[in-house]
Amino acid sequence: MQHILKIGILAALTLGAAAARAADPVVSARFSADSVMIGDQFSLDIRVDKDVMEVVDFPVFNGFLSDSADIEILAESPVDTLKAEGRRITLGKSYLLAGFDEGRYRMGRFPVLRVDKNLIDTVWSRDSLAIDIHTLPVDTLTQTIHDVKPPLRTPLRFAEIRGWLILGWLAAVAVIAAVLLVRRRMELRALPGGRRPGEPPHVCAIRQLETLHNQKLWQSGKQKQYYTGITDILRRYIGDRYRVKAMELTSQEILDAVERRGRRPAEEHPADGRLRQVRQVRRRCRAERGSVQRCLLFRRTDQGDGSRAHAGRAGAGAKAGGGEAMIRRTILTVLLLVFCGAAAAQKYPERRAIRSGNRQYEKGAYPEAETAYRRALEKTPDSPEATFNLSDALYKQERYDEAGKLAASAAQQLAADPSRREEAAQAFFNQGNALFKQRKLQEALEAYKNSLKLNPGDMEAKFNYAYTKKLLDRDQNNQNNQNDQNNQNNQNDQNNQNNQDNRDNQNNQNDRKNDNDRNNRNDDPNRDPNKDPNRNPDGDGDRNDPSDKPRPDSGEQPQDGGMSREEAERLLDAVQGSEDKTKEKVDAKKAKVVGRSGKNW
Repeated sequence: MQHILKIGILAALTLGAAAARAADPVVSARFSADSVMIGDQFSLDIRVDKDVMEVVDFPVFNGFLSDSADIEILAESPVDTLKAEGRRITLGKSYLLAGFDEGRYRMGRFPVLRVDKNLIDTVWSRDSLAIDIHTLPVDTLTQTIHDVKPPLRTPLRFAEIRGWLILGWLAAVAVIAAVLLVRRRMELRALPGGRRPGEPPHVCAIRQLETLHNQKLWQSGKQKQYYTGITDILRRYIGDRYRVKAMELTSQEILDAVERRGRRPAEEHPADGRLRQVRQVRRRCRAERGSVQRCLLFRRTDQGDGSRAHAGRAGAGAKAGGGEAMIRRTILTVLLLVFCGAAAAQKYPERRAIRSGNRQYEKGAYPEAETAYRRALEKTPDSPEATFNLSDALYKQERYDEAGKLAASAAQQLAADPSRREEAAQAFFNQGNALFKQRKLQEALEAYKNSLKLNPGDMEAKFNYAYTKKLLDRDQNNQNNQNDQNNQNNQNDQNNQNNQDNRDNQNNQNDRKNDNDRNNRNDDPNRDPNKDPNRNPDGDGDRNDPSDKPRPDSGEQPQDGGMSREEAERLLDAVQGSEDKTKEKVDAKKAKVVGRSGKNW
């Protein structure tokens, strides 16, 4: 019975431990790709399945995925809840990555910090991750970097021509109004008898008849001209009175036109027509006075109340004067709007200069293109298009320092606008080329890297990055080899110097020892010359004395212990003669010095 109880307790403990283990957070991590090219962007996704009461902290990176891997973290998303089932929830977080160095990187497992009540623990992901980063094949002997990106285009916008369109439309309205005004004045001046503006047709006709009568054409025998003048005056009166083209119609057509308008002159009483005309003039006068008073540009103040006898004439004059005033107001209003349109037409003034510079750039006239781009910058100093294109023109003229600075400025301006990331990548690309031409390989590499961060699909940027990276690695290897060679040479020189110093010290010690031994032998009164180890047993002199050695050109053969006495004497005589000659030369030089100075020392 006790045995069964122990087994039950053990099983319960085992199940409890299993349940506790099942409640622990589960961390999973994966890369969105197993193999990428340099500059390609991929993501790291980390998910945590945990209890709703537990708190977890996702890993925090300092710009790079690890200290040993050149994999940069470009962006990271906030923590998001992916799934919730009862007390279990799944949290996720993504990191946007990019690799810029070739190799296989084993990243291992990723930690997640777990906080549960008083427990703080680290939970690791289940799988160990790895990523392969490949580069482009590059041959630095037969290949070179890609050229700079072409200048930015500035297509024509409607806003650029909108002001000019308005200006043209207003100018056309002004011309039409001026033409109408001129035609009206010309028509009035062309009337016989000099018709005044706003004068009633019957008054004008009566005056014209009086003028014709005063010409006395009938009395002069010009009956045909007289009747022609009467006919013209009558037709003009009918045309002005009934608004028909009487000058172009026959008599029957005139009668038909008047009948269609509901009036027959032959049946109308002259008094009724005159009364109706006065009433119409008064109504028109009131309407014209009201419209003139409502006008903002002109205000007539000379239309006072007159007598009933002059009501018709004043009203008709007001009508004609008001028409001309309206035309003048229209012209002045249009001119005012023309100035406004001219001001509106100045929007985007730099784009025209940029297009001119682009045409010169395509022709290869880079100095002229530079002039056009600088003119655009004078109009709009903060134009990124003008700055970008000016950098291109300077690069083509091999002014790489200025081109690189302008490209960097354009890149910063374009990168501030999220919609122009691709153009900003091109600006960074051009900056990299300018730095490459100046042999600033490390800075050029960073510029190409910035370009790939904004546009990872640019194969030209990838090639230039790989090309610059290979040159930089080769230069670093050569520098390291040169440093190693220099260190080795310095070490060899130091060893040789030490060996030479040791030999010199050894020789000095031997010389001092021989001198001491010779002095000791000379100072010893009991010394037997025949027992001197350095002396020839058969003659005088030391055994080690070089003067006792045989001369190569001598016919005498030295004895077994040294040289003969005759050889030693000849050697001593030669040394003594050499010393005498040397002394004579020194005395002669001293004598010359004394003679030049005039003093006897």
